[in-house]
Amino acid sequence: MSKLIRTLSRRTMFETGLAAAAALALPPWARAAGASKLQIIKKKIPSTGEKIPVIGIGTNAFRMTDYDVLHDVLKRMHELGGRVIETASGYRDSETVIGNALAQDNLRKQMFIATKCDVAALCQIRSTAARRWKASTVKRPSSDR
Repeated sequence: MSKLIRTLSRRTMFETGLAAAAALALPPWARAAGASKLQIIKKKIPSTGEKIPVIGIGTNAFRMTDYDVLHDVLKRMHELGGRVIETASGYRDSETVIGNALAQDNLRKQMFIATKCDVAALCQIRSTAARRWKASTVKRPSSDR
């Protein structure tokens, strides 16, 4: 008899069985597998009227070493109806990496990407530098909207 089986009591086995039975008795909407079928709550963007989900994914300083994981997460998010991605220019290459991951599956136009900028820093620099920053951000694959 294995050591694990010897350490399990009848009480533990009974509790485990009850928990499994309770999980199977749950209605489909309460199970994780059925969660993807729930309607996603959306709100309109005032300036465009576009409806986007009220919840999205926040990103951080992704690098190319995280690319495969990030690509899989963004693809699955899209499959489940997610559309909002938050990033920032201060996250270094994140905007580019996210843009490339979305472009790989032709998902970019279906996603809404919110990019933050360091306003305090922009206010301290000359307007020509701010225009250059804006132009460089617009050219990144993940920020064409």
